[in-house]
Amino acid sequence: MSFASSSLTQLSAIKETTWGETPIVGTPRYRRFTGESLAFSLTKDTSKEINPSRQVSSLIPTKAEVSGGLSIELSLKEHDDFMESAMMDAWSFYGTNGLSTAALASFSTSTITFDTAPTGADALANLAVGQWFRIVDPGTALPATNKGIFQVLSKTSTSITVAGTPFTADATSKMVRISSAKLTHGITRSSYSIEKYHPEANQYFVFRGMQVSKFGLKIESGNIVSGSVDFLGSTSGNGGSTFMPGAPTDAFTGDSLNAVTGVMSVLMDGTPIRTLMQTEVKSFSFDFDNKLQGLEAVGFLGNADVMAGRIDLKGALQVYFANGQLYNDFINSVAHSLTFVLKDPKTGEGYIFEFPRIELSDAKTNAGALDQPVMLDSNWQALEHPTLHKSMFIYRV
Repeated sequence: MSFASSSLTQLSAIKETTWGETPIVGTPRYRRFTGESLAFSLTKDTSKEINPSRQVSSLIPTKAEVSGGLSIELSLKEHDDFMESAMMDAWSFYGTNGLSTAALASFSTSTITFDTAPTGADALANLAVGQWFRIVDPGTALPATNKGIFQVLSKTSTSITVAGTPFTADATSKMVRISSAKLTHGITRSSYSIEKYHPEANQYFVFRGMQVSKFGLKIESGNIVSGSVDFLGSTSGNGGSTFMPGAPTDAFTGDSLNAVTGVMSVLMDGTPIRTLMQTEVKSFSFDFDNKLQGLEAVGFLGNADVMAGRIDLKGALQVYFANGQLYNDFINSVAHSLTFVLKDPKTGEGYIFEFPRIELSDAKTNAGALDQPVMLDSNWQALEHPTLHKSMFIYRV
């Protein structure tokens, strides 16, 4: 007799072409996770018939729901498809899959200028003003100041200008590559079949039609960047053999990002928060909630469909209390932009989570006990930006 261990549990997922149906062809991929709560919930009701024995005569299934979620650590590319499902849109890639071909370019202190205008998928017209990107050194010719993560301030067909003067001027052209991919929210849904396998028990559980209802991350000093992905789906099944169309490929292998060496900068209104507010961030979190609803139908045990509601994008921000500026912004309903730039310290790759318009919905300071720093604990609500007409952008660079 062998009992199932959580340490050996495997998860794989494959994107569906028809909602609620596991594809019959295709390749699933194993998924990294720190915990899961995927479940098929079955509601049963007792018969209300009157009988002389005074006993319940039957227990009848009346409702079913497939839901639950994954606890995760953020790492490069591992959860990008679930981010797509959460945002109900698709990644927009610069170049080929987010990376341009190598081209010659020179530098001034704030501008990179290509010798000839990039064309096709590499054309600079495909980079938007405000978009984050990474300059990649295909060799070893670039100084550290001329590679890394930057934001487009302005551009022409041959040049990109960034804020400030971060570059080392170099009139001698060198080979560079540009990396950038962009994701924002839309109305196009995507769903997955997710399979859970317990090898000791030889049991596979499949959860179909799994659309991301909520996606969130928490960035806290001294910790790995953690998060959660919650789903709402259609139907479920279990058995002694896989429901997937083929053997899964391996998960991505990048290190989990952390809130120490993995946080490049925290910006408010485009300025480091330590400069703008004269303080430091202790923790930050957000939850992007699609407000999904399962739709029941006669003759269907499970959700016949899933409907998205209004986006509810909220978060929390904890900073050391150094002055009254941020608290007064809460009192006076001052809106800000908020941006977190995360990177893998080994590869230089990263994510940028940008909220172009937020407003604090709550803020408080308390001296909870002796010998503790006083913190400003705030909650925020993301709002539609008046010109961008978006509440959130994610960039992978």
